[in-house]
Amino acid sequence: MANKLRLGFVGGCLAHQPGIPYARLFHRVLSRKLEDRFGVRLEAVVCDRYGDEPHARLEALLREGPLDAVLVHRSTNTFFTKTALVFVVQDRDHARYVLHPMFPRRRRRSWLELERTGFRECLTLRKISTPPGSADLPPPVEIPADRLASLMHTGETRPFRVNDLSWIAADRCGLVAWAIQDEVRIVTQAHAVAASAGLPLIVLGPGLKIGHRWVIRFAARLDTALARAVSALEGASYVSLLGRDATDSPSPPLGLEHYMDQIHFNAVGHALLSDLIEPLLAHVIEAMTATSRLPSPR
Repeated sequence: MANKLRLGFVGGCLAHQPGIPYARLFHRVLSRKLEDRFGVRLEAVVCDRYGDEPHARLEALLREGPLDAVLVHRSTNTFFTKTALVFVVQDRDHARYVLHPMFPRRRRRSWLELERTGFRECLTLRKISTPPGSADLPPPVEIPADRLASLMHTGETRPFRVNDLSWIAADRCGLVAWAIQDEVRIVTQAHAVAASAGLPLIVLGPGLKIGHRWVIRFAARLDTALARAVSALEGASYVSLLGRDATDSPSPPLGLEHYMDQIHFNAVGHALLSDLIEPLLAHVIEAMTATSRLPSPR
C-alpha cells in the first residue's frame, strides 16, 4: 500500500466538480503522478462548511484529523460580486438589485456573514420577479470552445454599456481595493492557522470569468496582490491561474481551452492545474522524507 499525503482543501466545487469524471479531477490526476514518482498517494480532505470563513474551515479539518499540507482556493466566482457597486440578490421567487453593503462605509462584518443573511441590510434599489426554483444553481454545462471564444471577444470589444457603471463606480469609490484587501485578509488568516499547525500552505489564485471584462481585470489585480502577500508568508506558496507566480516569473496560464463554461475548468484544465501544483507537493514530500515522516522514495 502506498504512503499517504493528506491535503486539506478549502475552496469551492473544484475538488468535486460536476461534469468532470472523478478520475480526472485535479487531485486524482495529481495523486497518480505522485504515486508514480514517489510512491505517495494523495488524499484530498475537503471541508464542506461553505458558510464559514476559510480559517474556520481549516480549523474544522484539523479537528477531524492530521493534515500534511493545505490548499486554499480563492476563486473568481467567490470574489466578483464584491467588486460591483450594484448587484443582484436572488431567493426562491424574487430577485432584487441592491447597493453594495460596504458603500458608503465599510462594515465590520464578513462578506460570508452578509451572504448568509441574504444581504437583508443592503439598500434595495429595484425588485424583479424570477421563475420558481431559479435560485437553485444548475450544474455547469459545457459550452463549445467557439462559443467561449466568442464570449471572450465580445466581452473585451463590446461598446460601453450601462451595466459597466456598476464596476467602474465600485473601482472609483474604493470597493475593488477593499475586496482585494479582504481576500488578502482571508488568506492571511488561513495561513495563521496552517502555520500554527506546522503545515505548508498553497494558495490557488483566481481564474477567468469569460465574457466579463471588468471581472477579469479585477481578478488580475487580485492575482498580483495575492502573489505579493503570499510571498511574504513563511511556509506559503502561490499558484497563479493567470500566468504569474510570487516572483512574477511566467507560468502556464489557463486559457479558453481549459474551460468547460465561463467559470469552471474542463478536464484539460484540471490536468494543467495538477501540473502547477505538483512541484509544490513534491517539495512537501521531500521535506516529509527528510524528517522521516515518510520513507525514502522508491
